[in-house]
Amino acid sequence: MAQDYFQQEVNYTIKVKLNDVNHSISAFEEIQYKNNSPDDLDFIYFHLWPNAYKNNETALGKQKIMLGGKRKYLNHPEQKGFIDSLDFKVDGKTVNWEYDPVHIDICKVYLNQSLKSGEKITITTPFYVHIPKGVVSRLGHIDQSYQMTQWYPKPAVYDKFGWQQMPYLNMGEFYSEFGSFDVSITVPENYLVAATGNLQNEEEKSKILKKVEETGEISEFNSEDKSFPPSSASYKTVRFKEEDIHDFAWFADKRFHVLKGEVKLPHSGRTVNTWAYFTNKSAHRWQRAIEYINDAVYYYSLWYGDYPYDHCTAVQAPLSAGGGMEYPTITVISGSPSDMALEMVIMHEVGHNWFYGILGSDERTYPWMDEGINSFSEMRYMDAKYPKNRFYKMLFEEEGPAKLLGIHDQNYKFYHNISFLVNSRRNLDQPVNLESEEFEMINYGSMVYSKTGLCFYYLKEYMGDEKFDAIMKEYYETWKFKHPYPDDLRDIFEKNTDKELSWFFDDLLGSTKKLDYKLLKEKDGKVLVKNSGQVNGPVMVGTSGKSLEKSKWVDGFDGKKWIDFDAGENNIQLFSSNLVPEINQKNNYLKNKGLCKRKEPVGVRLLGILEKPERTMVNVLPAGGWNYHNGFMLGGLLYSDVIPLSGFEYQLMPMYSFGSGDLAGMGHLGFNFVPYSNTFQRISFSVTGRQFAWNNQSGNYYQKLAASIMFRLARKQVNKPVDNEIRLGYSYATDMEYIIGYHSEITSNMDQFRQIINIDFIHRNKRKTGPYHVQLGLQGSDGFLKGSVEASYKHIYIYKNSLDIRFYGGAFLSRSDDLSGIYNLTVSGTNGSSDYMYEELYLARFEDPAGKNINTSQFSRGMGGFAAYTPFGQTDEYLLALNVSSSLPVSKDIPFQFYVNAAYFGNAVQYEQWDDPGSFLYEGGVKFQAFNDVFELYFPVFMTEAMNDYTNSITDNYFQRIRFTLNLSKMNLFDLAKEL
Repeated sequence: MAQDYFQQEVNYTIKVKLNDVNHSISAFEEIQYKNNSPDDLDFIYFHLWPNAYKNNETALGKQKIMLGGKRKYLNHPEQKGFIDSLDFKVDGKTVNWEYDPVHIDICKVYLNQSLKSGEKITITTPFYVHIPKGVVSRLGHIDQSYQMTQWYPKPAVYDKFGWQQMPYLNMGEFYSEFGSFDVSITVPENYLVAATGNLQNEEEKSKILKKVEETGEISEFNSEDKSFPPSSASYKTVRFKEEDIHDFAWFADKRFHVLKGEVKLPHSGRTVNTWAYFTNKSAHRWQRAIEYINDAVYYYSLWYGDYPYDHCTAVQAPLSAGGGMEYPTITVISGSPSDMALEMVIMHEVGHNWFYGILGSDERTYPWMDEGINSFSEMRYMDAKYPKNRFYKMLFEEEGPAKLLGIHDQNYKFYHNISFLVNSRRNLDQPVNLESEEFEMINYGSMVYSKTGLCFYYLKEYMGDEKFDAIMKEYYETWKFKHPYPDDLRDIFEKNTDKELSWFFDDLLGSTKKLDYKLLKEKDGKVLVKNSGQVNGPVMVGTSGKSLEKSKWVDGFDGKKWIDFDAGENNIQLFSSNLVPEINQKNNYLKNKGLCKRKEPVGVRLLGILEKPERTMVNVLPAGGWNYHNGFMLGGLLYSDVIPLSGFEYQLMPMYSFGSGDLAGMGHLGFNFVPYSNTFQRISFSVTGRQFAWNNQSGNYYQKLAASIMFRLARKQVNKPVDNEIRLGYSYATDMEYIIGYHSEITSNMDQFRQIINIDFIHRNKRKTGPYHVQLGLQGSDGFLKGSVEASYKHIYIYKNSLDIRFYGGAFLSRSDDLSGIYNLTVSGTNGSSDYMYEELYLARFEDPAGKNINTSQFSRGMGGFAAYTPFGQTDEYLLALNVSSSLPVSKDIPFQFYVNAAYFGNAVQYEQWDDPGSFLYEGGVKFQAFNDVFELYFPVFMTEAMNDYTNSITDNYFQRIRFTLNLSKMNLFDLAKEL
């Protein structure tokens, strides 16, 4: 296979007719295909991408299920799409063709005779497309609004590496051959069509210009109009043509408003016509759309090279693929929460014309070459147009909510910086230069978009705008319309500079090595800087303040280095905020005087979540609570930043108890280590404590102090959510025997505290289709040693409806004869008086669970996991339990499940007033779930006769049998952030 560059040529003529009654198109396609490769071709691969929507077995269907779980999309007739009625002919003669054996959205067309190098053939075929409802991916319709993308048979790319046939994916874009398009689209008369290229019909041009006039005269747009006028009985055909493009998209709607503008290109002075098509939805935001399109075309032309086409269009339409999607000369945009968000999406998608459209790199294999460089350009655009831009304007119209969250003073790049850090700080990042299918979903955004964007911003600042822009212009001019590969970009950079760039291409883009420089001290006009990371990238030393007054770039180095830099009376800072993809920006600051010189300023804020790189924030919230023993509690919560993962985290919640007159509350200190190794993903050490009352008498409270260390092993494949961790825990807590057994006032006697050690191994797979986990544990204390295994599996039917299976097995490995029954294994789920580790929060922890106080009906799914409270099945030998619950296997999201629990156990506690129920117990009923399983209600229906007799004896009515769980720990923001 020849390795020199060549470019196949594909020229399309397509005639298509829309049927808006049954949501389909009928079409005929003619392709002039020229073989410019040095090879003879015996077949040609075609993409038939509408077939991706045919069923859940396609690559698209499987990816959607893998990333988002089972939903009703490709099994429902409305949401299915397909292409058929194909009849390929070459130069008028029938040829054999077949579907790919794995991917039905790819086919192989066999040529009757080899296509020699330099020769040309004509390929024709009719085709029919059933258009799916536009809630799955990019192709689709919402009622009679049509987004026609990737809709026609398209030859795959044949380049120096051979055929690049690929199935359609939602996360992962495209690679297509350049050529020309001549497309005639027949639609009912009252539709407007926006499409790739240049409109050829003079009558239709006049109609659109009239629509522009009408749109300009509208003083106030009505609210969103979801109704569609009846389709016209007469039809019209609109024709679009364009050259030097590799794709064609069109959008049709009867409700479009239209705006028109012009932009003069900075180099050639040529004028480009710009268009905005939009409906009443968000129409008030689209009044400035022409400005956004014009500015994007101007800035990208200025930095990289002039836009080569005559028209550039943005369309507002329903879109399930996110905020926007690009196609040559046209982009489609969905809703936006603010004016800046709309501008960002429009300019970002228009900007894709350069890297996706004109350069046409292989986005499926090298997504960073388009999405990443375009995200860098997006940051640069915002900095150029809005030097004092603020990130919050992407989310809110007003500053108030941003101030509340503490992000009102962050610049635009702050978003990309946080996005990059979310997985990098957790050691779940991936190299930028992977293929799109290899990325974990969060990493597709945080690495491909954000990290690459930050890397190129870093490179631009280091090289200087003039040198960087000259290189990028050469890259653009050399490779436009030619499909460059990563080595082609690297070659141009290295050819035009004497600077060593392996730190950029190999380390930052090609690995997960971390960049981290640290300021140590300043002395006699010099600054000592340490490279605490793994990348020897250049470092900038500068003075800090409201603006960067003085700065100096130094080439990268290992270890420590004294750098000549006289800051005078100013503070010193490495880089500038959010400028580079650095793992830790908290060590970049050095004050010229005062204590804690290496500590950035400390601030206090209400309701903080996101880290501020330039400050150490103490976040504050009012806190309150209630339980049966403490009564109402009021206090405050002090906590560290939540996102991204911090090296040191804390949550301190002191409260005053009005019921007992004591202090109550909880605290947590955590230390997270992210090692530069392939062995551990993260090592976390934590210390926790809590104090709450066990009755409403002052001084009667339980206390717990616990320490743990967790070793989470590195994933073998980051995009496979399989985690393994080892946990070692130590607990020093009030011995529940002194509360339950004696109900006497707690003294300072150390014997009234119990020390417990836990060792656990946890294996967890968080896949969307069938998550499961296995936990092996040992627990030891004075007088006993227990072993346990717990395993759970969730089979998803559809949406959140599932079959949930849990198995628990526990046994005493040793036990002293005088050990309290509090520590027995029990069939019933854990309640307040059996939670001797004080792991959960209970509304009435020390009240009799057999009592009639509604708060004592709370339990947790521990040990045997039975919902009904029963004294039976408390054993000092062994316990085996199976818990099964199931939703209805239907397509409605119903929050009810049927449950059945069964348990088999060894020697159990006997009660004189009750007959021995034996060693096997069972129960069943209906469970109601709410707030993502935080709250569950259990309605019993049947149970073992002995359990039923006991329940009858302690309840007066059915409602007293109902029990509930309240898993407040599932709402901990720090835990949720760690497991994103």
